[in-house]
Amino acid sequence: MIIELIENTNLKMNKEIASNLFLGVIADSDRFLVPTTTYKSLELVSKLIAKYNLDLMELYNKLYERPLNEVKFQSYITLNMSITENGFGYIKLTDEVIKEYKVDSSSASNMVNNFNYIKELYAWAFVSYDERQELHKVNIRSRGPIINEIAMKYNGGGHKYASGARIKKIADIDLLFKELDEACKEYKENL
Repeated sequence: MIIELIENTNLKMNKEIASNLFLGVIADSDRFLVPTTTYKSLELVSKLIAKYNLDLMELYNKLYERPLNEVKFQSYITLNMSITENGFGYIKLTDEVIKEYKVDSSSASNMVNNFNYIKELYAWAFVSYDERQELHKVNIRSRGPIINEIAMKYNGGGHKYASGARIKKIADIDLLFKELDEACKEYKENL
């Protein structure tokens, strides 16, 4: 939308703006892998690449390069995530673990999309505690089951396959997980 807005108005674009818009489209579309990606997205980005001679390798490095402590934290999540027989994966991240890996509580939410390629997962959720807001932030993703309707019941929402929730009571986290597991079960039965 922003690319089209700039193209169709008197707004100006330069290489820096084009680079940032490219990164935004790539990140938001998960490298054009989300179902809402259209030819138009590809067309607009290809125009940016051609017109501003964007260095794709440099831009992708900027987008995906991470500090070692975050990579180790992701490994911790992978090794410690519970996965149900229905294909629901989840982990509750404690303040101690977050401090041990020298990351902040938002690091898990930044990594949640990285688990999209695990064959045994249909949906997964990461929980971390936000001391400032005094609530548990739950980031939920799916490769099939519709999750936003479930998230809405727990002070959340989002897209069909990418949602979140804000939960005050710990007991509600387990209720949310139970509903997500049930959604995975129903999805799996209908494959």
